[in-house]
Amino acid sequence: MRQDMNRTDEVLVAEVLGGDHSAFNELIGRWEKGIYNFVLRMVGQEEEAKDLCQETVIRIYNRLGQLREPSAFPSWIFRIAHNVCRDRMRSGKNRIMVSTEDLVEKGAEQILAERIDRFQQEPFPDQAVYRRELGEILSRALQTLSEEQRAAVVMREYHGYSSREIAEMIGVPVGTVRSRIFHGLKNLGKVLGKLRSEEGR
Repeated sequence: MRQDMNRTDEVLVAEVLGGDHSAFNELIGRWEKGIYNFVLRMVGQEEEAKDLCQETVIRIYNRLGQLREPSAFPSWIFRIAHNVCRDRMRSGKNRIMVSTEDLVEKGAEQILAERIDRFQQEPFPDQAVYRRELGEILSRALQTLSEEQRAAVVMREYHGYSSREIAEMIGVPVGTVRSRIFHGLKNLGKVLGKLRSEEGR
């Protein structure tokens, strides 16, 4: 008998479609954290992210039979997650807008720089706390981007998809995706730059 760790997504998809509901739990278990992190970065609110993550899982289950290429399961589920987020944001429900002006006014860049300096000076810094603080700042910064730019940046920077893969997922030209990533990163500016620099050390 094959070990669970050797069962590919394709095998699990086939088992689910064959009526094995436990296979779906295993399949989603592999991807649920990634889906949640993507959704959280898109909407910026934990409770809303949990709700949208659950909605994404339901859509995945209901539409699994429409998946033409089981090997494309990862990109397919992120496409569904993106659509769920887009639908919610366009509906305006539970959305909290953070403007670029608010971000600048509240000194996010200065706070980030101070926390980096403080972290470097502490003899025994709490890395978990430090990374959480920086993550919160970056999360706020991401919310200043348009939905289109945010989706492209998150898929590229956090989930490692290429511009071509993102274009296929969201149904736009590759050039459009590249433009969204470029302008999205540019708009994040020094906040993202400093965070990347620190994480690379």
